[in-house]
Amino acid sequence: VLYKKTEGAIKIAALNTLGVLYILENGNTINSVEDLRGKTIYATGQGSTPEYILRHLLTLHGIDPDNDVDIQFITAHAELASMMAEDRAVIGMLPEPNVTAVMSSSENVRVALDVSAEWSASTGGGSPVQGCVVVRTAFADEHPDAVKAFLKEYEASIQWVGENTDDAAVLIAGYGITAKEAIAQKALPNCNIKYVAGNAMKDLLNPFFDILYTANPASVGGEKPDEAIYYLP
Repeated sequence: VLYKKTEGAIKIAALNTLGVLYILENGNTINSVEDLRGKTIYATGQGSTPEYILRHLLTLHGIDPDNDVDIQFITAHAELASMMAEDRAVIGMLPEPNVTAVMSSSENVRVALDVSAEWSASTGGGSPVQGCVVVRTAFADEHPDAVKAFLKEYEASIQWVGENTDDAAVLIAGYGITAKEAIAQKALPNCNIKYVAGNAMKDLLNPFFDILYTANPASVGGEKPDEAIYYLP
């Protein structure tokens, strides 16, 4: 949307987060996407990628998101997390680290479905995309060496977090990203933090843009972006 609004003044330089959504349940009745049929699903992210990911996943399994389930959207992750922990919601879709926070405060909540795994199984290996780093087009043109240097260090940073979760958890809690270090330690392996650039980035995003456009053209600015959206040094 920003690429469209600025008439190409930004580019996607790299992906940093793939699918990070999970469906939680107070109970043990949901073991497949099909089991969601006829259920009420609480979720966050209305009008953004979480909604479109959920709706597309349901559709892939022959479930009409508007008629076969009742999707109730909650404004904030923290509110839905509290509802799940307090047993005021039976089924909820949340991202990490909220998932770990809920499970740390309630023994009754479990991960029923890994949305990314279900998506991959249903799409032949694809992945939802939920985070990226962008660069101003003018800056990239004027300072290509600086952008390359940043991306190199950015990739190293992401790799370090994946290989040093205990040390990373100390920093994450210290900066207030999670309330507790223990939550960060447990959540990091499930956060799907990745560095994906170049053609691999295009291979993941192009089909995902198609899905978003089909779900709601406004979600990608009214039309599917052209190849110029990608920063390819």
